[in-house]
Amino acid sequence: MRTATLRGSYLAVPDGEGPFPGVVVVHEAYGLNDNIKDVCRRLAGEGFVAMGVDLFEGRHRAEVYPGAKHSFVNDQSRNHDAGAAADSWQRVLAFFDEHVRQANRAPGPAFTPD
Repeated sequence: MRTATLRGSYLAVPDGEGPFPGVVVVHEAYGLNDNIKDVCRRLAGEGFVAMGVDLFEGRHRAEVYPGAKHSFVNDQSRNHDAGAAADSWQRVLAFFDEHVRQANRAPGPAFTPD
């Protein structure tokens, strides 16, 4: 896998010769952070070019106060359901496979939303 930083964005490219289907990864409230870069690398590991964009790019950031239990915190406590998280990731990959990878093998739009 190859990775690069491009104008404030993060790019992860699978090994091998392309062309590869592409996915734009948009961050949550924390901006382009290590978690989003990891998502890009995981998608590249599945055969997608993934670009994590930083919509904040040094401008505005969400204020997160320690101990406030914000709803967008990645919950790794006893409430975290690893099985549900793994199932969710597999559903994301299945969606990309159906709507992105397959669409790029045929003429027409590169993405076909439902």
